[in-house]
Amino acid sequence: MADTEVDVQKIHIRSADGAESDATVFTAEELPPKALVISTPAIGVPASYYEPLARELARHGFCVVTAELRGIG
Repeated sequence: MADTEVDVQKIHIRSADGAESDATVFTAEELPPKALVISTPAIGVPASYYEPLARELARHGFCVVTAELRGIG
């Protein structure tokens, strides 16, 4: 599974009250998702810090979404 390609999709989110945030979706190109993992960062840690973990989980068949906390990032 280490050679499984990971598809990365960036998403920009705007809520009804105008707050904006970014999210990233990681999926394995050849594998159907086993489950969805939603990763929210620790306070003061950017969501990008979790990208290596998200890519590894995606390589093993999980769909992973990382996102910045509201008002951060």
